[in-house]
Amino acid sequence: MQFLSVFFQAMAVVTLTTDWGMSDFYLASLKGALLQHAPQATLVDISHGIAQHDEAEAAFTLRHAYAHFPKGSIHIIGVNSAPNSSALLLAEVDGHYFICADNSCLSLMFVQPECVVSAAQEEKNAMLNAAPRLVQQLLSGVAVKDLGAPTELQAATPIAPVLNHKPCATGEQVVASMVGRILHIDSYGNAITNISQQLYNEHSGGRACTVFFNSSRYKSPQIFGSYTDVEMGSPVAFFNSLGLLEVATNHGNASHLYRLDKENSTITILFNGQRTTDNE
Repeated sequence: MQFLSVFFQAMAVVTLTTDWGMSDFYLASLKGALLQHAPQATLVDISHGIAQHDEAEAAFTLRHAYAHFPKGSIHIIGVNSAPNSSALLLAEVDGHYFICADNSCLSLMFVQPECVVSAAQEEKNAMLNAAPRLVQQLLSGVAVKDLGAPTELQAATPIAPVLNHKPCATGEQVVASMVGRILHIDSYGNAITNISQQLYNEHSGGRACTVFFNSSRYKSPQIFGSYTDVEMGSPVAFFNSLGLLEVATNHGNASHLYRLDKENSTITILFNGQRTTDNE
């Protein structure tokens, strides 16, 4: 057991995902406090460019990153974490630990964590003062259940694509279009939507489709396999490695060219012709 504890501490990885940016002292203060409490920790920056207070973007970013880290890693989410916040959520999921303010981040990431507690309930600026101590305690082998009071996560339901139906020749209803929203715009200007390949496969029925960006002015004539399936500078829609529909431009910035943003833009898959397979 002593060997395992030493090994666990030697492998200590603490990741940071925040909306704090890189120009202020907040991030440096937290890193300094973490190294004071856990000098053996390897600190890894996932992102500090999360849009301010955007819990959904933080959840999207960390959800698709954390599993690539070794089990036992501790993930700190400093998003919408006001300095006067006096409560932190601490959760254990699939051998990973998550520390964040008492908001919807964890609810948007997981249906139900294996164990979640409310910690540091009486401490001001809990992210700076209490989170490093929680990291130290986790690395010393203290169980999550012993670090706070059991609690339930805030209910948070991600926005789902809208399915528009129309009657077919048999009188049944089939999906004529899917209207999705943009979850994330990456540093290349590619827009990742909430339309999954699984949902698309369930309703496409072998039909061809056109993907429209915001309006009929910008479109991809079909869903392609990758960026390189179209000429340079052309729009393209494809399912990415996350299994989500992505809108991009081959060697271009789709968000600038097509005026895409997370707040106002819609991405529409319009199905053409008759179904050729029976998925519905």
